[in-house]
Amino acid sequence: MNNLIRHFRHAFGVALFLPLIAAAAQSYTFKRGINISHWLSQNVEALPFAAPWFDEEDVQWIARQGFDHIRLPVDFRLCLDEEGKVDPSKLKPIWQAIGWAKAEGLGLVLDAHFLPGADFNNEAEGGDRRVYTDPALIEHVATVWRDMAAQFKDEGPWLRFEILNEPVADENAHLNPFQHRMLAEIRKSNPTRIVYLTSNKWGQFANVPDVVLPDDPNVALTIHNYEPIIFTHQRASWAGLKDTLPPVTFPGEVPDVTGHTFPNHPPYGKTGDKLTVEQIQESFAKVDAWVQKTRPGLEVYVGEFGVYRPVDRQSKLNWLGAIVSECEKRGWGWAVWDYQGGFAVRNQDGTGTAVLEGVLGHKGKEVIRASGLRITEAQRAQSRAANPASLWTLCLLCYSDLRRLFARRFDRCALVDHETSVDADELDVVRIELLTQ
Repeated sequence: MNNLIRHFRHAFGVALFLPLIAAAAQSYTFKRGINISHWLSQNVEALPFAAPWFDEEDVQWIARQGFDHIRLPVDFRLCLDEEGKVDPSKLKPIWQAIGWAKAEGLGLVLDAHFLPGADFNNEAEGGDRRVYTDPALIEHVATVWRDMAAQFKDEGPWLRFEILNEPVADENAHLNPFQHRMLAEIRKSNPTRIVYLTSNKWGQFANVPDVVLPDDPNVALTIHNYEPIIFTHQRASWAGLKDTLPPVTFPGEVPDVTGHTFPNHPPYGKTGDKLTVEQIQESFAKVDAWVQKTRPGLEVYVGEFGVYRPVDRQSKLNWLGAIVSECEKRGWGWAVWDYQGGFAVRNQDGTGTAVLEGVLGHKGKEVIRASGLRITEAQRAQSRAANPASLWTLCLLCYSDLRRLFARRFDRCALVDHETSVDADELDVVRIELLTQ
């Protein structure tokens, strides 16, 4: 029995080190990501900057689900000292997130969600558009990006930069020289790092034709998609919609919004206008055509898309599935909005949401513990019956059970950790990753 235990521990010890060896040569693809909203940006009193609600466990959960990177929105204004210079002491949570991501083999997009003079909100909510036309402010922000980029110059390909989230310049043409100026400063310390540029007015697909790409082989295009707003943001007050709005399905049509909107709301389309998958396909096809004409092979990244909480489950699956399908058939990367906010992939109790199911096709992965003690078939049947949604439920497994489990179900589960049992006559305690059906 002791020899069996030693062989068992050795085999699993090797298995545990294999992921570390693979990580050293890992290719970071940035294909399936998730936005960590309201941690380092868009903070409120209940969710202050770098609050401890987000930590290493969250990144581990994200990795288990099958995401390959996180997009980290950061309000750069909160990373500056009183003189407006980058304060290295305020970058600690960014470094923590990079470390957590690297440990799990995930990439990270450092997104300048806000910059001095650049705030995508409307003027009544603090919006700011000065940075696109104020020469002195442009130069100040250029130094901010220069110093910020220099802090991370030694990081590998797991880190990418995004110059600015959802710019709202008064004219599309104003955005190009701004982005080019920021890129020039980034290149002083990061000559080959992938840097994302975007289109004007919240990264809209429709404004992509006005993007002027610099002569730089290491830039990529990021764009956002929340169309149709009447569907994805239904009952969202910041989108001008009251919680009295009738449910909007997808596919579906625009309802009569009379009496259900706040003043100065954006256009939602005409009552009765159809909301279809074909419209999504057409918008993607137009961007794709521009890419093929302008710079074939340009990497495209849909850095935000998502559906607000009130939307019904099936409509979420329909819309999210359409977006992901259009991305993946073109090889475009994507990052869903968001982790645990109003568009969450993960509930506060730790379980997956319909959004997770919509983008990855499953309801969530969980980790269980199992020891080397044998149980009776009656106990096993009782355990399975208690949680029929899991491939394998929390139960005690002997060595032969584990061997059969991995031989038959290796595509659906994986060993993620192990520790020595207190009782030398028992096998190791192991943690097994399970896929919830």
